[in-house]
Amino acid sequence: MESEDIGDDQITASSSFDYESVGPQNARIRTEKASGAWCPKLQIRNGSYEFIQVNFNQTQIIRGIETQGRYGNGTGREFAPQYLIDYWRTGNTWVRYRNRTGHQLMTGNFDTVTAVLRSLDPPIIGAKIRLVPFSLQTRTICMRIEIHGCGYEDGLVSYTLSNIGSKNGAKDFSDKFLIEANESKGGDPKKGLGLLFDGNIAETTPNTSNKSFDWIGWNRTETGGSVEILFEFDRTKNFTDIELNVFGSPKTKVAVDLSTNGQIYYNSNSIASKTGIDLKVKSPGLYTIQLPLFSTRARYIRIGLQFEDEWFYISEVNFNTALLSKTIDENGTEEVHLFSLYYILIAVLVLLFIFLCLIFCILIFVQRSHTKKKSSSSNSSKCVLVTSLKSNGMPRHIIHSNASLNRHPEIFHGNFYIADQLNGSTQKILGGNTTSSRSTSESFNKDKPPSLLDIHFPPPPSYNSSDGVYSEPPPTTPLLANSIPSSIRSFPRKPKVPPRRASHESLARQNRTLPSRPTESSELHYAATNISFATKSSDQLAQIPQVSKHLINRRQKIGEGKFTVIHICDCLGVNRPTCIKSLKDSDNEAAKKALISEAKILSAMDHPNIIKFYGVDEDLGLVLECMSCGSVRDFLQREPHIKSDHKSLVHICTQISSGMKYLEERRIVHGHLSPRNCLVEKNLHVKIASTRGPNHHAQLRYSAPESIILNAWSHKSDVWSFGVSAWEILHGCDTTPFSGLSNAELIENAQNILNRISPTICLEFQSNFHKESSEWKSWNETMELIKECWNSDTSSRPNFLEVQLFLTRKNMDFSLNRALSNTIPQLPK
Repeated sequence: MESEDIGDDQITASSSFDYESVGPQNARIRTEKASGAWCPKLQIRNGSYEFIQVNFNQTQIIRGIETQGRYGNGTGREFAPQYLIDYWRTGNTWVRYRNRTGHQLMTGNFDTVTAVLRSLDPPIIGAKIRLVPFSLQTRTICMRIEIHGCGYEDGLVSYTLSNIGSKNGAKDFSDKFLIEANESKGGDPKKGLGLLFDGNIAETTPNTSNKSFDWIGWNRTETGGSVEILFEFDRTKNFTDIELNVFGSPKTKVAVDLSTNGQIYYNSNSIASKTGIDLKVKSPGLYTIQLPLFSTRARYIRIGLQFEDEWFYISEVNFNTALLSKTIDENGTEEVHLFSLYYILIAVLVLLFIFLCLIFCILIFVQRSHTKKKSSSSNSSKCVLVTSLKSNGMPRHIIHSNASLNRHPEIFHGNFYIADQLNGSTQKILGGNTTSSRSTSESFNKDKPPSLLDIHFPPPPSYNSSDGVYSEPPPTTPLLANSIPSSIRSFPRKPKVPPRRASHESLARQNRTLPSRPTESSELHYAATNISFATKSSDQLAQIPQVSKHLINRRQKIGEGKFTVIHICDCLGVNRPTCIKSLKDSDNEAAKKALISEAKILSAMDHPNIIKFYGVDEDLGLVLECMSCGSVRDFLQREPHIKSDHKSLVHICTQISSGMKYLEERRIVHGHLSPRNCLVEKNLHVKIASTRGPNHHAQLRYSAPESIILNAWSHKSDVWSFGVSAWEILHGCDTTPFSGLSNAELIENAQNILNRISPTICLEFQSNFHKESSEWKSWNETMELIKECWNSDTSSRPNFLEVQLFLTRKNMDFSLNRALSNTIPQLPK
C-alpha cells in the first residue's frame, strides 16, 4: 500500500464519508493524502458492517496487517481500536479469519499516529481481503492500512477431507479452519485450505499439546481405519515427493493416486505400495512419512491412509516439485520456453531483414527497365478458369481474361462459392494463370472436368432401420450429381404434414438479400474441404486426454455407422455409464481424421448440454458419456406421454438451444444438427452429440440453403438446422422434414430460396390446440420464432442466445415431475 504497488483501482470500500477527501484511495499507511485516511460514511457500532477492501488480482500469502489512524496533519482524532478480517479465495466465498487461538477480533490502534503491526498465524491465502472496523460503543473511525505478504507460488487450490470421527471426548481434532470456510455450505466432506497447509508442524504429541489447532485426527471406530484426502492444484506440476508429519503407528499404510484431470487416476495400485515408505522418527509415535513420486506429473493427488491404532493424527503435508524449463498447461500439454534462444533469434531476424532490404533495392533497380515489357506479357497471358454448373446439371467451362475481370470484378471472389446470376448457373473459381491458348484449349477437352462435389449429403432417410442412438448417418451419394433434371418445378407427393408454398409477401420478407459469399472469421467451420492426412494420429492426439485400453471393458453394441461402431463399456475411474466409439477399419485415414477431429473438439467442451468426453484410447476409441434413453427421435417414438405434452417438447428444444448457444460462444459451428444427434437421459436432460469438426457428414433435410448451394457454414446455418429440428420435435418426431421431396427437389428448392424464385417449399405447422387457448398462443409464438430461423437472409435469423431466452421464458411453468410421471425406459445394461 505505502509503496503504491497496489493501485487505487484495487482499493474499494463499502462507503466513504466523502470520496475525494476520505475515500479508500487515501488509506495508505504513513501517507498524508487529502484528509489522510479512509473514513466510512456511518459511525461504527455493534453489529455494523463497514469495510475497506483490497483486491490483489492474484492469490497472495498475507502474513501481517498494519493499521494506523487518521492524523490529518494534526487535525485527526479517529482510529480503529479493533477490527475483523474477511478474506476471499478464487472459487470460494468470503470467510471470517480466525487465528490459531480461535480469536477473530484483532487489536488495532490506541492513537492516530502509531502504526500497529499484527502478525497472522496461520497466514491468510487469498486474492481479496477486507478489514472490518469493530466497536461496542458508537464512534467515528478512520483507518490507514498496510498488507504484508508475498505471492503464492505453491499452487495448492484446496484439499477435501471428512471430519467424521474427529471427536475425542472433550478434545476436537477436526480441521476447524476448513469447517469455518464451509459454514455456509454445510455437509461433509469439507473443501478448502486449513490446518494441513498452514506452515505449522506440531512438535508435541496430540494428547500433550495445549493447542487445539496443531493436529487433525480420526478414530478407527467411526472411520473403519481408512481416511482419504484429495488435493487439487492450480496447474499440472512435476512432483518429486510428499512429506506427511503424522502421529500414530509406523504400520500405517499410505496409498497415493495421481491424475491430470481429476477424473481418471493413474497408478491405482499406489506408488507407496511399490516403493515403500521412508520414515523419519522424531520421537515415539511422532514421525515424518516421505513418499517418492519420481517426478510424476499430476494436478490432482489423492492420498489414502489405512491405520490400525485407535487414533491416527496428521499435522502438516508438504509437496516437493522439480524445477523445469517447461510449463504445463491445464490439459497437461507441455510447452517449451527456450528463453535463451530468443535474443539470438531476434539478432538473426534483424540481420535477415537488412539483407532482404538490400536484395529488394537491387531487384527494383534492375527490373525498372523491364517493367513495361513484363506488364504487357502478363496482361496477355493471365486468365481465370471458371467452372459452371448449368441448370441441367452439366458442367461448363469459361475463360475470363483480365479485361473481363476488370469490367466484372464481382465474378472473382477467391476460393469461395458465389451465387451470381451468370447465365443461369452457380459458379466456382477453380483456375489461375494460363500460359498459352493451347493449354487453355486442353483444359476444356479433358474427359473429367474439375469437380464441384465438395460436400456430400445422404439420400432421403429411412427410420425403419435398427441404427443405434450413437450411430452416424447412412452412406451417401454426391449432392450436385449430373443426373438432376432441370425441369423439376412441381412435386405431386403428399407428406404426412404437407409443406406449404410461400406466398409472394412471405418470399419478399424472407428473401431480402442474397448472401454473396461466406464471411471470413475465426469460426471453426465444419466444412468437408482442405483435409490433410499427413500428420500422424499420435501427433494429433497429443493434446487429447488419454485412457488406457486396459481400463476399458467393452460390452453390448448399441450403434453402428458407416465408419464407426458404438459399444457400452465400463471405464475404470469413471463413475457413470460410458460408451466407446471406435473405428471399423483402423486403416481408413478419412474416418481416422474425422474421429480425431471429433475428439479434439469434445475435449475442449464443458457444458451440461454437450455430451461428456472422457478420453481416447490407444486404438483411437473415444470414451463418451452414455445417455440412457437414446436419441430424441427414438425417445419420443417410445414415449407417447412425453410426445403429447407440448411443454415437455419445448423443454427439449430449450436444452438443445442452450448447448448450441455454448457452441456459438466458443465460435464452433456444429454443421449437422438434428434430433438424431441429440441424446436424452431419464430425467429428460438433453445433450448434443457428434461434433465432428471439419470432417462432418452434413444432413440435407436439416441444412440451410446457403450450406447446400454455396457450401457456406456458420452459426446462422446452425440456426436454420435448429429450426428444422425443433419443427420435427414439436410434431413428436412423427414426420421427417420434407418427407415428400427427393434430394434433387430439395436442392432445387434451396436454389430457388437463394435466387428468390417462386415457388419455394416450406414446412407446414399443425396444432390440435383451440385458437382461443393459451396453449395455442404459446404454440403460435414459438412457430413464429422457428420461421425466423428459416429466413433466407442469414443476418435476419436470430442467434442462439435469443432463441434460448425466448424458449426459456415460454416454458417457465414447466414441471419436470409432472412430465416424468410415467416411467422412462433406458438402454439395456
